[in-house]
Amino acid sequence: MKLHGVELSRERIFWILLTLVLTASVLVLLRSNSAYESQLADALKREKTLTIQIEDVKDSFKETQNLLQLEQEMSVSLPKLYDWELKRLRGKGLEDPVDDLIADLMEHPELIPYKGTLGGQMGFYHARHIHVLTPKWVFAFFEDGHNCGDMLLEYQVSPGGRISWRVIDSYMK
Repeated sequence: MKLHGVELSRERIFWILLTLVLTASVLVLLRSNSAYESQLADALKREKTLTIQIEDVKDSFKETQNLLQLEQEMSVSLPKLYDWELKRLRGKGLEDPVDDLIADLMEHPELIPYKGTLGGQMGFYHARHIHVLTPKWVFAFFEDGHNCGDMLLEYQVSPGGRISWRVIDSYMK
């Protein structure tokens, strides 16, 4: 076979084609390698970002643990009803006196002597902010979503578990 006046043997054609195929393969591999290196660089950036975020979360978790521990160490335990007081209230019809008193108070927002503002409705919305202090008194936090306050109430339990309330004092914060 002749190409531009040069005689090409089969063996020479084979080697030229083989060289072209190998060159093309090397170019494809180099291009693939370049894409791989780019993906690897992106993955390393993401790994670094995630590592920083994980460290931030660990730090936040440690801070939260420290604050909770500090809060526990500094917390003042509120008065609790004695077993004999709880037994007496059960005898008047309350199954779980503290929870029953809290639940009943939460159903009586009309005891709050302040009007809600900006469309809010005053109420006892958080059971954890209602504290049964004695067999006679309850201290409660109230709010309307905009304003809040505290109040001291007196309660009486009649036979049959009927609870009546009287406001001793209240104030807005």
